[in-house]
Amino acid sequence: MATFIALAAVTAARRGELCGLRCGDIDWTDLTLTIERSVATMGRGQLITKDTKTHAARRLALDTFGETTIKLHLRVREARGADLGISITAGTTIFTCDLERPIPPDTVTTT
Repeated sequence: MATFIALAAVTAARRGELCGLRCGDIDWTDLTLTIERSVATMGRGQLITKDTKTHAARRLALDTFGETTIKLHLRVREARGADLGISITAGTTIFTCDLERPIPPDTVTTT
């Protein structure tokens, strides 16, 4: 959760947008994140992936702190994935509890 909060502070991205981030959304050369989707909770806790609030993709710059924080987070996720036999790909969600599905946006504000 610390990485999520740090990234929210550095980028000012919405919580649903951060929940929808995937590994392939990071450009390590230009140090940017591409925000092009959002996660929302519908009905009885069902998660859906949808367009952003503005229906437009945008690129957000990462500073050194954001880069370091997210790299550490991804290293830990890769190690956990390896232990469980789950490979991390460009389509893998960055913020997840089970290494497969995104965390619900309400998790961020209610825990």
